[in-house]
Amino acid sequence: MSCSMNNLYLILPASANIQELANQELISHTELSRLIKNFRKLIEKKMEKSGYLYIHQHELHRLDQVIVNEIDTIQRQINDQFNVNLFLDRKEATINVLSKYYGDSLGTDTLSNYAIHDDFFKISRVSELDFFAFFSNVLSTYKTLFEDIQRAPISVHEHLILIEGLLTVLSVHNNEDLTNQDITTHDLIKNNSISTQIKPMTVQELALFRWRVGHHAFLINTLYCDAYLQYAIQAINNSETWYDFLGKASKFIRYTTASMWYASSFSAEIYKQIVRPAMAAQPISTGFSGTYNAEYMRLNKTKNEFRNLIYAHYGAETEKWPEDVFVACSNFVEIDIQDGEAHTLIAACLTGTSASIYQRNLAIQYGQMKSTVSSTQILRQITKNRKWVDL
Repeated sequence: MSCSMNNLYLILPASANIQELANQELISHTELSRLIKNFRKLIEKKMEKSGYLYIHQHELHRLDQVIVNEIDTIQRQINDQFNVNLFLDRKEATINVLSKYYGDSLGTDTLSNYAIHDDFFKISRVSELDFFAFFSNVLSTYKTLFEDIQRAPISVHEHLILIEGLLTVLSVHNNEDLTNQDITTHDLIKNNSISTQIKPMTVQELALFRWRVGHHAFLINTLYCDAYLQYAIQAINNSETWYDFLGKASKFIRYTTASMWYASSFSAEIYKQIVRPAMAAQPISTGFSGTYNAEYMRLNKTKNEFRNLIYAHYGAETEKWPEDVFVACSNFVEIDIQDGEAHTLIAACLTGTSASIYQRNLAIQYGQMKSTVSSTQILRQITKNRKWVDL
């Protein structure tokens, strides 16, 4: 996938089968497994060689280019072997796909708003998604991100977190030990020939492109986080297992944070003049809002289910919990709170003291000239509500 507005689509399942997709391994597919192992080892060796001592973005750009090339090789293998492109050509109406998953629980108007939100962010849904189509689509998102990140004003630290996120996704589906894994001379030579596919864009195109690609990465990591949190719920009677699942869910929350720093890597004026008006123009009477992001809302529901299950098992008084339970849950909650704090900072950078589109529309509906509640105030309250363990 090249960096182009025309083919910028993330294909997602209705989500009934996301757990199954998130945990499928590729070990049985020998050549594909070898390519992914080689990719993981190549990137990790390059990171180790530097000692992770990066201070300038340009030091990471060579690594970004290697990532793009390696993903391209893996995708060609997947597409040739499993006819993924033919599968992704199937089209379904988003609202029909969502209604199959949610049934009547949301109502027609809310489902319609979910569909409008999907359409703006260029998300296409299908009722059933083959694993290799899903995995190829995940790789496409990361490839597009690392093609563009070379010109995005994102911090070195968040840049490294995004690379770590990609490696974690790969290890989910190919978790073989890399200790004795060698990189062939052919692979190293191949990576000396670098070609990126960044295409010129106008300021408006690039702003919307980056906002959407960053949200695609956010959604992918949200899906994996939700899957591992559901695994933790299912394994609640096996403490060692659910601790591990909760730890993995925490990692994916952190990757959503880095995704949003990338998505918002432009000036506040670009957000105010280009991105925000584009969202505000969407035909949602209550106003464009993250509350119509299906994956975000589903993850919030799963978080609440997990919290309630922990309370049911160990009680609401966290000081009386076993120490290992407290440590596992407090680590998860801390990462979740840090994510909320980061979103609040992003909103402060982009909107200042302005109200969200949703709050603005709400004020208009009640006959007020403007909302007295800013985006940052709302996000601070959301972040406060994430603290369900006394840290």
